[in-house]
Amino acid sequence: MNRGKTGRLGKQFRMDMSVSLGLSVVAVFFFISGIISYVNIQTLNRDSEQISHTHEVLLGLNNILSTMKDAETGQRGFVITGQESYLDPYNDALTGIEEQVLRIEQLTRDNPDQQRRIAPLKSHIAAKLQELSTVIEMRRSDGVQAAMARVATNRGKEDMDAIRAQVAVMQTTESGLRKTRVAEMDAAYDTAVASISVTALIGVLLSIAITIMISRASAMRRREEWLQAGQVGLSAAMMGEQRLDQLGHSILAFLTEYAHASAGAFYALTDGAYRRMSTVGVPEQAPVPVTFTAKDGLLGRPSAKARRSCCETCPPLMRTIICRSAPRWASGGRVTCWWRRPRRNAGWMRSSSLVSWSPFPT
Repeated sequence: MNRGKTGRLGKQFRMDMSVSLGLSVVAVFFFISGIISYVNIQTLNRDSEQISHTHEVLLGLNNILSTMKDAETGQRGFVITGQESYLDPYNDALTGIEEQVLRIEQLTRDNPDQQRRIAPLKSHIAAKLQELSTVIEMRRSDGVQAAMARVATNRGKEDMDAIRAQVAVMQTTESGLRKTRVAEMDAAYDTAVASISVTALIGVLLSIAITIMISRASAMRRREEWLQAGQVGLSAAMMGEQRLDQLGHSILAFLTEYAHASAGAFYALTDGAYRRMSTVGVPEQAPVPVTFTAKDGLLGRPSAKARRSCCETCPPLMRTIICRSAPRWASGGRVTCWWRRPRRNAGWMRSSSLVSWSPFPT
């Protein structure tokens, strides 16, 4: 009995350890999943900020080019008409272009290639503005012909073409960066979606597994409580000085009630044969053998093997319960009983106590 009890306790301990380990695995899994989700979100945010930054640089470059065109347009209008109002775009360009270039310089400070292009861009802008100023002054002092002749030298056009070329190079660089960052954001988004899907799936599977493990552990604990209660009840039923037939009747009365069995029979080994000593719920004319020997029929085979046996094709009454007594009952032998509950559960007893219990086929 001690060995059986130790085995049950060990099994219960292993089941509890399995549940604890399973819960730990689930906790670690969700912790790691949280870290992965956090990293993916941070990647998405970073890529989104970089794309927004690239758009801001492209917009700033377009503004620089537009401002220089406005300045050139204002200068041409003044040269043709001589009216100061045409210089408004030019004057606005003079006050705004420096701030726009400074903004681009700040936005591209993390890009050495773009930083190297800022100085030539500033130089071309300064040269173009100087040329515009020279033409305007000539129009004021020398008249329209002198100003037109200065424009015809194409000095201002060369500077403007250089500005356009420099801005185009910088825009191409930023467009490439934007394309790369959009691809990175798309990849990060796909990774985030995949990780969330996999996390959800594995989380569900782990939750199901843990639920099953907890259910099994609870069932094992209930079974252990059932066995312990049966041990106490069986010990109480066997207390006191009783004849063998009385002892058999006490055992069967307890077993049939505790295990919800319909009927039972108790056999004792006497002179090499098993003799029926007591029955519960068995009619007088029922075809239950009075005696049998080891390996004799359905009753003898399990008694010879000294282990549980469940029959599916035997008569219903004989299938209800099989019990036997080992030799030397009076001198400390042991009683082993097999019985079948009418529904789905069954159990067996050894050494005057319940040591195992498992469902038999109905």
